[in-house]
Amino acid sequence: MENTRNFHLLSSLRKQFPKISIELIVNEVCTNGCPFRTQHHLSCTKDLDILSFDVGVERRQKITSFLYLCSLGGWKEITPHNYIEYICTYNTIYPWDIKYYAKYGINKFKFVGRDYPKQMSKSLLKNYEFYFMGIEDESSIDNIPIKNLFSKYMFNEMIPDYLIKDIKPYLPSIKYFIKNGKDCIYKCRSQCKYCYSKIQLIEKKLRV
Repeated sequence: MENTRNFHLLSSLRKQFPKISIELIVNEVCTNGCPFRTQHHLSCTKDLDILSFDVGVERRQKITSFLYLCSLGGWKEITPHNYIEYICTYNTIYPWDIKYYAKYGINKFKFVGRDYPKQMSKSLLKNYEFYFMGIEDESSIDNIPIKNLFSKYMFNEMIPDYLIKDIKPYLPSIKYFIKNGKDCIYKCRSQCKYCYSKIQLIEKKLRV
């Protein structure tokens, strides 16, 4: 769902359909407006299986570097710069933001990744554990890499291990989207550059 930060829409849906269950994906990794949002998963299944076997670090890096970071312009190789851009602009709901959704009557959430190869299941469960820990106690996950919250990035050696405590203070604030999320679909990058100012700030703080 590309409206996870549109609290005006979510609030209206909740009021208009009070008896209908509204469920949001918390670890969505697709970029907004991606035309391959449903198709690319099918094309990636074989490569996901390859990652489960001993193909060597170089081969695995080559696969993962292009597999998961896409945009309207096509696939992107993952670099520290565009990875920071990605985590500031994709549709993730971080564990520490869940409490804000509850205030709007949204209290059902789900994870992607349930159809991953069996060899990855233990790692997925660990990631889900981290996520639940972060809901209960934000500080309990301060020292884990932020990529470990999201299944599609945990195996990628090309992504730096940015700790949550180092990057979290500079991420786009959910409070901004509670007020302005309704505008993202048409103001992003043209009239509003809030998220992109955060990207520059993170790069400065982390010396990317």
